[in-house]
Amino acid sequence: LANTACIFLLVRYVAVHRPAALSWAPLAFLGRASVGVFTAHIVAAYAINANPRVFNGSPAGQWLGTALMLATVVSAAYLNNRVKAYVPAARRQSAYSGLGSHT
Repeated sequence: LANTACIFLLVRYVAVHRPAALSWAPLAFLGRASVGVFTAHIVAAYAINANPRVFNGSPAGQWLGTALMLATVVSAAYLNNRVKAYVPAARRQSAYSGLGSHT
């Protein structure tokens, strides 16, 4: 809990005093696909935790787990970006489609 509070304080400090740091291109790239990236990272975390002998047995295994997580996150963002470029905006559906009128 204290670690999370420290991270929130750090992010707040950066957002207030150095807002340009949050518009860094790789961070913005991941942020545009945040739901897909989050979902993919959960699947990768389950795979890593399900195989502790492979990913926690040695320093090389830990680096492999880190590389797998990073590759999963970046590829999810890339695929999301490609799908958005491929599907025309007129054919994309909102998450709120079919839920009644939006007035």
